[in-house]
Amino acid sequence: MIGAAASYIAGLFFASFFMGAIPFLIIAAFAAIIGILNKFSKYDYILISVSFVLAVTVSTCYTHFRYDNVTSYSGKTADFSGEVIEHREYSADKASYVLKGELGGMKNVRVVVYCDDLNVRYGDIISFNNCVFSGIDGDYLTDSMDYFRSERVFLSIESYQNADIEHTGTRKLRNAIIDYRERIVSEFRMTLGEDAGAFLSGLVFGRKQGMDDEILTSFYRCGIGHVLAVSGLHVSIIAIALMSLLRLLKVNRFIAFGLMDALLIMLILMADSPVSAIRAAIMMNFAYSAHLFRRRTDALNSLSAALLLICLVNPYAVYSSGLILSAAGTFGISVYAPYLTGKFPTKGLHWRFARAFCTMLCTTVCIMPFTMKFFDETSLISPLVNVFIVPLCSIVMVIGVLYVITGGLISLLGIAGALVEIILDVSHNISQVWAFYFSSRSEKAAEYAIALIAVVALVRIIFVKRRYTAAATAAACAMVFISSAVSGFRFNNQFTVAVLGRRHNAAVVVSYHGKTQIIDLSGHYKSAEYVKKYLAENGINTAEFLVLTKNNQSQYAAYEKKLESVDVGNIVTVGDTPVIGGDSEAVPHDSDWELYDDKFAMNYSSGVLTVNYGEAHTAIIPIKSEFTDGHEDGLNVFFGTGIENESNTDDTVYKSSINGTDNFEITLKESGRYRIRRL
Repeated sequence: MIGAAASYIAGLFFASFFMGAIPFLIIAAFAAIIGILNKFSKYDYILISVSFVLAVTVSTCYTHFRYDNVTSYSGKTADFSGEVIEHREYSADKASYVLKGELGGMKNVRVVVYCDDLNVRYGDIISFNNCVFSGIDGDYLTDSMDYFRSERVFLSIESYQNADIEHTGTRKLRNAIIDYRERIVSEFRMTLGEDAGAFLSGLVFGRKQGMDDEILTSFYRCGIGHVLAVSGLHVSIIAIALMSLLRLLKVNRFIAFGLMDALLIMLILMADSPVSAIRAAIMMNFAYSAHLFRRRTDALNSLSAALLLICLVNPYAVYSSGLILSAAGTFGISVYAPYLTGKFPTKGLHWRFARAFCTMLCTTVCIMPFTMKFFDETSLISPLVNVFIVPLCSIVMVIGVLYVITGGLISLLGIAGALVEIILDVSHNISQVWAFYFSSRSEKAAEYAIALIAVVALVRIIFVKRRYTAAATAAACAMVFISSAVSGFRFNNQFTVAVLGRRHNAAVVVSYHGKTQIIDLSGHYKSAEYVKKYLAENGINTAEFLVLTKNNQSQYAAYEKKLESVDVGNIVTVGDTPVIGGDSEAVPHDSDWELYDDKFAMNYSSGVLTVNYGEAHTAIIPIKSEFTDGHEDGLNVFFGTGIENESNTDDTVYKSSINGTDNFEITLKESGRYRIRRL
């Protein structure tokens, strides 16, 4: 099972990410080494080869006959009618819907649309007339492409003429479960308060909507953000608690197994069916069914079988960050940690603590390359925090689940609230210590860390012994930390100008020698989110100036909220309009603004920001300004509407998602040279 599953999943990854001669040779060499050292028979080699080729064939065919055919409608106009299979509400009466319908003779085509809240339920039919379809593209802020691809959603409706709604009254059970969840979420928040209630909702249902950004940041910096995603931890605790109770009540083991599955299905539906929870539920079924029929099973076999089942149903599941993180964490806690701690004594409190700490450490090491890839910051103190905080989270989770399954008849929310306050306080205080986490810097660092996993695996395969594997793991971690430190040192000694924001919007972050200036040029409400991500990705915790040039009041509030964990020295608003609220004082300034330093100078005038560093000059210019032909010698960056069809030249950059320069970083040299890197 392990060999077939591993080779099949390797084939899917190869077809999805690494297609080429060199990756194939590396995979083949790796498989050959494993086979030689483990004395595989010819039938083993045949099974592995067939599984790999089958996976590549399935993925390639799915891409050609399904993905390519659906995405061929990008840029086209057609009518579309589909059933609502997923929906989420946002602020300002906005919502997103995933619809499943027929398009061009293809059945079960899934599309996503962002629009006004249409007040529909699961199972209702929405018919859009004259839809303009577009492919789903990634963005510096969110990797929508991979997320929706893993959900088999390949198109979005960019615009439409009108929408007709048919309330079908179907999917009654699903709608009833969602209504019940929303009622419970509301009760959590009313009883415990906004922050504690939102945390408990995230813990039980995996719903992070409404949680304060600073609280979320503190959880990820502490390494406990995984408790807010319904996965193996949740499924294990809930299943073990229920089965233990039913065993005490001497319930028939077959009935108990059915009750466990029913509870897990209900909670997974309440959490919107995340693939990580489905993976955990499948593994739990393997574990308990083996016990049910007096058979033995092991974690690696169960994990392999669960991943194989998921990927057989959906070959694009390999794009899911949730599945990758869940699988890596499960491997760390149930396979890698037991292997490395296998010789630890079982008696003594100190040895129990050592085993628990090493288990968390092994889990952290296994998921670290992927947290570096998917998140902006990676926790260094995660193993220690998890040893003490996860048990508290588990108690709170059990209290929340008990409240859910009894409809509030058994309520221990007072105890849960007290524990949540402890968790929030501890995580907040730990997250303020910069030495406890490090920034991912770039995807290259994550790819480097993933390559080191293969090296550690190779050491384990060749040398077998624990001490060699542990030494290789420690060396790999040291190399990751050193490379991150070197990247940080290089960044701090470069003069960089980052131009951020979606399409025609622009916010600029200028960094040099530990000094950072933030200038918002377009006044768009989401600009603060792009700035926050860039600062976190590069380990920037302080900013000398935040300059607001448009929509000062709303932008002031947006930046105050998003940059809570960043120490902003001075806030300057261009113009005489004062701003109200917030903890920092905003200083009004004239329409022109300038800042000088020993090495560089910045100037804002007539909507144009100029940055000069030695002989290098850069101007960030609205496309509709009087400086459309360029501002001065050097690099001219244009942003605004109406530039999608423009092409970049040596001294001109048009900020546009069409030409690949939606978010980018300019590194300036004193000599006048510059380098542009897309973010």
